[in-house]
Amino acid sequence: MIWALVSCLYSGLAPLNKQLQTLVFVLPLRAITFVFRSFSFTLSLNLGK
Repeated sequence: MIWALVSCLYSGLAPLNKQLQTLVFVLPLRAITFVFRSFSFTLSLNLGK
C-alpha cells in the first residue's frame, strides 16, 4: 500500500525525485537518531542514579 503510493509519487513528481529521495531517507534517519539519543539519555540518567 505505502510502496504503491511512494512509487506513484515518484513517477508523478519526476523533477522532485531527488528531493523526495532525500526526504524519504533523511526523515526516518533523523527520527531514529532522535529516538536513539533520547533513549541513551534516559538510560544514562537511570544508570547514574
